[in-house]
Amino acid sequence: MAEQADYQVVLQEILAKAKAAAVRAGTNDDYQRGLRMAYYDILSFARDQGEVFGLSAVDLGLEDFDPQELLVEAGTQPHRHAA
Repeated sequence: MAEQADYQVVLQEILAKAKAAAVRAGTNDDYQRGLRMAYYDILSFARDQGEVFGLSAVDLGLEDFDPQELLVEAGTQPHRHAA
């Protein structure tokens, strides 16, 4: 049976590939926007589940990456609520 570290490496590689593909996906048509939404679902779920299990964004290889940015149209700024 594989070691726990093996699973961690596989998960990190999958998330890195999803992150890279999400960043490359454009916003110029419905298909590209749909891809971005799908990657948002995957990457935000991974971060949420990681948090539940005590894993940081760094542990998952998602540091300095906000999946929410995938939902922002090109050329627009995200709406941030004041704290």
